[in-house]
Amino acid sequence: MKNIRQFQIHTVRWRSTATAHSPHVSTGSPEDLEVTNEFTTAKHYSQVPGPTPWPIIGNTWRMLPVIGPYQISDLANVSYILYKQYGKIAKLGNLVGRPDLLFVYDADEIEKVYRQEGDTPFRPSMPCLVKYKSQVRGQFFGKLPGVVGVHGEPWREFRTKVQKPVLQPQTVKKYIQPIEEVSDYFIKRMQEMKNENSEMPADFDNEIHKWALECIGRVALDARLGCLRSDLPKNSEPQKIINAAKYALRNVALLELKYPFWRYLPSTLWKKYVSNMDYFIEICMKYIDDAMLRLKNKSQSVNENELSLVERILANESDPKTAYILALDLILVGIDTVSKRLFKFIMCLFQLC
Repeated sequence: MKNIRQFQIHTVRWRSTATAHSPHVSTGSPEDLEVTNEFTTAKHYSQVPGPTPWPIIGNTWRMLPVIGPYQISDLANVSYILYKQYGKIAKLGNLVGRPDLLFVYDADEIEKVYRQEGDTPFRPSMPCLVKYKSQVRGQFFGKLPGVVGVHGEPWREFRTKVQKPVLQPQTVKKYIQPIEEVSDYFIKRMQEMKNENSEMPADFDNEIHKWALECIGRVALDARLGCLRSDLPKNSEPQKIINAAKYALRNVALLELKYPFWRYLPSTLWKKYVSNMDYFIEICMKYIDDAMLRLKNKSQSVNENELSLVERILANESDPKTAYILALDLILVGIDTVSKRLFKFIMCLFQLC
């Protein structure tokens, strides 16, 4: 597990008892029998290594400024520290108002976790997003909570609605050229950003986030957002989208891992989070509504393969809210994951060169 910090070869999961079926029930396959045997000899969860909690405040103090050794804004480094200290599996438990954080760094063990989850995986994560969807904007989401921050039957029902158009090979093929165009433009921007030593600027990761946002917008919103332009006015829509995305990515950990006062009294951080989420919904509705108008103007005999992802969902669902919420979830989970992978890939290329 070399360079674990750079490649982040790990999975972070909230502690969960979640599987759709008991792990002791075997279907008879060699894999299931192996897992069943391991469960019978498994150690108790309390024996998972991790930092020792203090009385009353547990391990929450470790996330506090000044006195805490862990920096919330750099969870990758926290993960690296836990791996170096405790090995292939580590637990950050007794967090005030939170489930335990379980870090698994062994790919074989990660596979076993996913194999045992069944059709309705249980992942109690992102309490702030759960509160936003179920309480703050519960009237908007209703019975369509999406796939992010949701588990169980509601997750399965929404996934069933969207999985066919999302997973079809035709959908992937349709976006090869548009994503290539965005990437070509980004490469040109990289050439412009280089200094006299052919180095990228210090905030290059921010530029990668812009590229990821532009790519996801092309798929989830069926539009070019214009985030890669170098001359964006501060009050322009693309810049507002970039700022909202940046805030959501970099500050959600503060809501998730600090003491959750926002659950009882709306803090400034929480209000800003809600404001950014509201703006994301506003943007999603705007571009999805534009796609709906384009779909209405298209010929009734148009081949389904010629429709975009958004248009396919709108054509198959009577309620456009399905497309709104899918677009929101794709943006929320896609920007950070895509940009981090590209950043690590570029770092690997640099090291090879």
